[in-house]
Amino acid sequence: MSGISWLDIDPESHFSIDNIPFGIASKPTSTAPPQVAVAIGDYVIFLDDLARGSALDGLRDFDDHLAVLGRDTLNAFAALGRPLHQALRLYIRDLLLDDTKNPALLRDNKSLRSIAIQQRSHCKLHLPMRIGDYTDFYAGLNHAYNVGVLFRAPTTHSSRTTCTCP
Repeated sequence: MSGISWLDIDPESHFSIDNIPFGIASKPTSTAPPQVAVAIGDYVIFLDDLARGSALDGLRDFDDHLAVLGRDTLNAFAALGRPLHQALRLYIRDLLLDDTKNPALLRDNKSLRSIAIQQRSHCKLHLPMRIGDYTDFYAGLNHAYNVGVLFRAPTTHSSRTTCTCP
């Protein structure tokens, strides 16, 4: 699904036009709170700025959810679900393609680009999610067994000394 972007993206970058991760970032010289952003190449694109600059107007599925882009965590955004995440990611990808269907929204909008697109090295990245309660997750049977061993008193006769998983 590769494409060529009008934005200068190193071909070796982990954040290519085909890998646009969401996160939380703040601008280098701004006192504004952190907001939802995406990484692309060596840049961070602030999505609330895109929404305020009307660059997301073509994404009709997201009209009722633009407020989540100004939040300082991804919690509300994550709650929207995968279909909306994917729609937004594909829309942003199209905005960044050299042959975008909507060049006036971002590619040809120099003033919006100067506000919404910042060098990643100048931005501060923040924890993307706020976890409000205990979260327990096991990576697999070995992990569950080994954690269980930590909480049990050692016995001299164990019916199971190692865990072998398929």
